[in-house]
Amino acid sequence: MYRILIIVIFLFSLIGYSQSNCTKYFANYIPIDLEDTFSFFKCNWSEKELEEFKNSKEKDAVVSLHSKYGMNIRNNWGLWKREGKLVGFFNKNGIYHPEDMSSVIFTSFHRKLNNMPIELKEQAKFYKSYWEEADKRLRSEYQLKFNRFQVRDTIGFRFFRGYVSLEQKEMIENKKCSAKAIVLRKRESGFFLKIKIIETCDDKGMYIIKTEGRGKKIVKKNDVEWVFINDWLPKN
Repeated sequence: MYRILIIVIFLFSLIGYSQSNCTKYFANYIPIDLEDTFSFFKCNWSEKELEEFKNSKEKDAVVSLHSKYGMNIRNNWGLWKREGKLVGFFNKNGIYHPEDMSSVIFTSFHRKLNNMPIELKEQAKFYKSYWEEADKRLRSEYQLKFNRFQVRDTIGFRFFRGYVSLEQKEMIENKKCSAKAIVLRKRESGFFLKIKIIETCDDKGMYIIKTEGRGKKIVKKNDVEWVFINDWLPKN
């Protein structure tokens, strides 16, 4: 009888622990590491949702959550902002892109539910290799574009960064004006051009991306700037 009583008390303590452990996983809670995300899902998903996710093929399970639910955690868990303990956990393990983080979370949880090895290091290696290859392809594309720009060429502007006024937007869309510059120098490191603005559609200038950091600024006729090649059209 004593032994049965001990077992009953132990089981109730487990139930109580489980319930109290879930109380911290409220809607706006942000997990601190991979194991914490597992606990969050277990506390917030229904049994049906857990079973359906578990019994799906790994790739299908991850893809099914990537867009809507994945976007939700990337936005609400600070992944896009690159801040917080969860981001720090992933960065420490060699995973840096927000979409990679969410994919690793779903992949790892699926493996956890199916008692499979998570293999976090292997997942990190996969994404590292992916981005290295993507960077090579992108640099190759940029190199081809960069080679089309020559010093003293007159080049066109693409207005990728928006318009300084509605009037300017209407004029550009109706092809009533354009913006141009002359290439003064080239810098292959970073694929930058030093240019002199010779035409800006109107006297309000135009937006270009800042080379020293994020954001944009207005430049006007006769301004000299270092610019990234993507915003510009080479000479025909």
